[in-house]
Amino acid sequence: MCFTCPFVQADKGDLESKVSVNQFDESFNLLDRGLSDALEKMESQMSIEDALKETLQELQSKLHLKLDRQELDSLRDQLESRIREVQVVRATVKEKPDDGEPAGFRR
Repeated sequence: MCFTCPFVQADKGDLESKVSVNQFDESFNLLDRGLSDALEKMESQMSIEDALKETLQELQSKLHLKLDRQELDSLRDQLESRIREVQVVRATVKEKPDDGEPAGFRR
C-alpha cells in the first residue's frame, strides 16, 4: 500500500465485502421501523396493564364496600331485633294497671 499516492486502487474482494450506502440506509430504516413497532407494542401493553390494574382496584373497592354493606346488614338486623324487644317491653308496660302512685311509695 502506498501512503504517498493520493489514489489507492481497491481490491475486488474488499469491494465485494463492503455495504453500499443504499443497502445501509435500507437496513437502517428497516431496523428503525422494527424498533418503533416494538415501542408502540410495549406502550400498548403498558396501557393495557394500567387498565387492568385500574379495573382490579375498582373491583377490590367494590368488594370492600360489599363487605361493609354485609357488616351494615348485620348491624341493621341487631338494631331491628333490639327495637322489637323495646316495643314488646313498652307494650307490656302500657298494659299494667296504673295505681296512681309513684313507684317506690308505700301507704
